[in-house]
Amino acid sequence: GGVGGAAANIVDGIEMEWAQRRVDPITGDLDCELSFFFPDGSSMAPAFAYAFRYWGLAELQDVLKEAGFAEVVVFWPEADEDGDLTGEFTRAEQGSDDETFTCYLACTP
Repeated sequence: GGVGGAAANIVDGIEMEWAQRRVDPITGDLDCELSFFFPDGSSMAPAFAYAFRYWGLAELQDVLKEAGFAEVVVFWPEADEDGDLTGEFTRAEQGSDDETFTCYLACTP
């Protein structure tokens, strides 16, 4: 999800929720929380709070080039005609405007 969005998993009756609380698109600051909800109704909410620095793909490519890599390539996921991901990744100069994505960066010395 986006800001305020949460993703939950249940393991052995314990619900673990990962939530994005704040994203600042100018600074790249990203605040998240991890909470636990137990079968007896008790909880640890939040159990942990995290402050991250979100790095966009353009920034990562720039830093890798500054670090001395000759080439930095993005591999973007392919989708079929229905928009379902195929599991294949191809070299890409532009990505699609998806809610979430997984991509790979490959570098050559």
